[in-house]
Amino acid sequence: MLSSAKDRLQSSIITRGALLGALTGLSVSAAYAGLLIAFFLATVVWGAVTTAPNHPEDAAIMLLVGPASAGFMFICASFIGLLPGTLLGTIIGLLISLPVGLFGPRLTAIGAAVIGGLVSAGVVALIHILLINADPDPTLREYLLLTIIPGFLCIGAGGWVGWKLWKGSK
Repeated sequence: MLSSAKDRLQSSIITRGALLGALTGLSVSAAYAGLLIAFFLATVVWGAVTTAPNHPEDAAIMLLVGPASAGFMFICASFIGLLPGTLLGTIIGLLISLPVGLFGPRLTAIGAAVIGGLVSAGVVALIHILLINADPDPTLREYLLLTIIPGFLCIGAGGWVGWKLWKGSK
């Protein structure tokens, strides 16, 4: 009887971990995609403002093409950022739910958050190794915008997922 209740709790926390991870991955990747698009638009406007005194025709083209490009980026972000972010969040949520469910009542809120952060850091490190092997010489901007900042967001989100799973199991 006790084993059956424990199995249901484990199953429940694994399901909650996957769902919470998916929602968190979707939310974080959507917010980050929005920030990247805003950064792109700000760069286009800044480029147009600094180019306008010497080359007004180039500035006008930048102001016309920039927003259209941002719209295209928004469509691409759905496939390049949101779907993988949701899938990655689901996997990380599952991985976090295993130790949180295993240690359950013996964990503290900080312990669950640390487990979530460590699991996420491990996944981020693995992805980082794979990306560096794929592109051994990224520019600083590519490295920051496509690897470092999303990695820190992922680790923070993983800590939050661990804490939320612990809180939900109380």
